[in-house]
Amino acid sequence: YQAGRLARVTALASEDACINDTLPLPALPGQLVDASCIFSDQLAWFMVTMQDAGRLVNRCFVITATGELLAEDSASPEDESWLAKGIRGNFATGQSLFAATDEGIVMVGISGRGLEVTQTFPDTADFVDSHSRLLPGKNGINVVSSHDITRLTIQ
Repeated sequence: YQAGRLARVTALASEDACINDTLPLPALPGQLVDASCIFSDQLAWFMVTMQDAGRLVNRCFVITATGELLAEDSASPEDESWLAKGIRGNFATGQSLFAATDEGIVMVGISGRGLEVTQTFPDTADFVDSHSRLLPGKNGINVVSSHDITRLTIQ
C-alpha cells in the first residue's frame, strides 16, 4: 500500500503465520497506477506501474520467501524492454519469469542485482504479442489472447 510518501509492501508466510512489513523496497515516487505479483515456488515477482510527472514507469522487484530483495529493474513504455509493455500476464517458475512480447516469449532471469532476458523463443511470435497472458499448463504454457487460448510446448 502507499499513502502519500509512505509505502509498505507486506509478505505473508503461510507456514509461519508471519507477516513481514519491512521489505527493503526503494521509495516509489509518483502515483501508483497498477500492481501485480507473480509467484513461483521460490520467488515473488512484484511489479508496479507508477506515474510521476506525467511519465509512466514499470518496475519489477524479485523477492524471496524471507523478504530479501534479490533484483529489480524498470522500464518506460517507449523502451524496447520486456518490462516496457506492461506488468500483467507473465508466468513464473523456479527463478525465471516468462513474458510475452511482440517478438515472442522471453525468459527473464536474475543477473547480479538486475534482470535480463536469458533466453528468447522467436518461434512463438506467431502465437503471442505483448497483450497476451501466459498461464502454466500441463507440459507447457497456455497463451490467452483476445481471440483464443493456445497451449505451447517450449523445448
